[in-house]
Amino acid sequence: MIAAFVERAKEGIMQQQSWRDMVWLALFSALLVGMLVSLTACAPGSATGINSGANPSPQGTVTATVPAIPTCLAGQSDQLCTPQPASRGTLSGLVVAGPTCPVESVENPCPPRPVPNRLVLIETTGGTVVSRATTDQQGQFTVTLSPGTYQVKVPPDGNPFPVQRVAQQVTVIAGQTVQVKIELDTGIR
Repeated sequence: MIAAFVERAKEGIMQQQSWRDMVWLALFSALLVGMLVSLTACAPGSATGINSGANPSPQGTVTATVPAIPTCLAGQSDQLCTPQPASRGTLSGLVVAGPTCPVESVENPCPPRPVPNRLVLIETTGGTVVSRATTDQQGQFTVTLSPGTYQVKVPPDGNPFPVQRVAQQVTVIAGQTVQVKIELDTGIR
């Protein structure tokens, strides 16, 4: 009687191990089949591959339309590096400094010059900084903001000049670009 019980227990254990092995084998097989289907779908000339619906390209290349992703350039805000939803607007600015000579005349014009590598702060009307940008070599900057009214400030950089005398107020509208020109005073008179 004990021997029969032991035999039944062995058979049960074998059936459990066999069942577990079958489950693992089924999972592994499903994974393998999925990988094979994925690989064949991406094979050149496949009707279900990436090139499906696109114009076939010569020499085995794939033609696809991909949305453009902005690239960060030195001195640009991180906000330019990511696509922005239409619920935001763009603030594009130019920072210049003038006058650039003590006496201006028709023969000797002194137009303001771009101010490169200068920090620009965008603040709420309450004074909270919501964005920062650095001007490029042409004195330009761009940031993406939520709609609203902002103060655009160029803080002192450790030198008394050039300095911004009055903060610029701008209103950003969703889906639109607002341009602002910030003139810094060089102190030349």
